[in-house]
Amino acid sequence: MHKVSGKFDLLCIGHCCHDKVEQGLILGGTCSYASLVAQQLGLQVGVITSVGPDFLFSKIFKDNDIPLKIIPADHTTLFENIYHGNQRSQYLRRRASTIAADHTDVASDYSIVLIGGIADEIDFSITTHFPRSLICATIQGSIRKWDESGLISPKEMIWADLSDVDIVILSRDDLRGLDDALNKIRKYVSHVVVTDGAQDVVIYKDGRTHIYPVYPVQEVEATGAGDVFATAYIVRYHQTGDVSEACIFAHCAASLIIAGIGLISLPTAEKISERVLMYKELFGVS
Repeated sequence: MHKVSGKFDLLCIGHCCHDKVEQGLILGGTCSYASLVAQQLGLQVGVITSVGPDFLFSKIFKDNDIPLKIIPADHTTLFENIYHGNQRSQYLRRRASTIAADHTDVASDYSIVLIGGIADEIDFSITTHFPRSLICATIQGSIRKWDESGLISPKEMIWADLSDVDIVILSRDDLRGLDDALNKIRKYVSHVVVTDGAQDVVIYKDGRTHIYPVYPVQEVEATGAGDVFATAYIVRYHQTGDVSEACIFAHCAASLIIAGIGLISLPTAEKISERVLMYKELFGVS
């Protein structure tokens, strides 16, 4: 375990997990994807997470110089998707420990903080520890519950917990079964990004609505695309303060993943910027 302290460009908070697939267990979790993507973009990254002694992928983070602060747990969070035709049921098989405010090193300084929960594991009072940081939350993990079998279904979170969050990013799929959730979120957060797979992204910012089409590519593998989008968006928004630049950059980063480039070999910012030029030409953006 490494101590996450000092100056970092990005701090990711949330569970790194195991995803069960036919071939076995693979690395999952928003913070796993986000930290690796950000590192490829040239940022200095730290992660606060909770995993058990059974965690299989510590070497990936070590090899990429990403320090982990680990809250001990009996087991690593484990998800399994079971498909019935085109319908997917998601199960939470194991869950690591809750991440609380006192797990944060308040002496550290972070430009960006990403709250990336996947199993309702984050105490949102943690956000008060970062008054000078740009705080972004991907809230899918906070709006899901599970029954005794582990079957996941939607639930409302305490929306006021988002009061100290600067940007919320979520998908249309996350909102299913939660009537009026978007309006409730916008009551507390002035900058909300809603993705919708291969459809347009809608951004609500300071009372205005912005719509940006995705970059058209043939999908090879979409796993992690949403996390790549979110990470690229917050990084570029922090750099520019411009919604349009951030969304286009994020679309182009996600498109490279969807086309089968691969997460760990994610292209550099320069490679994404080449696609940004193509995007702007394609859609007539100046």
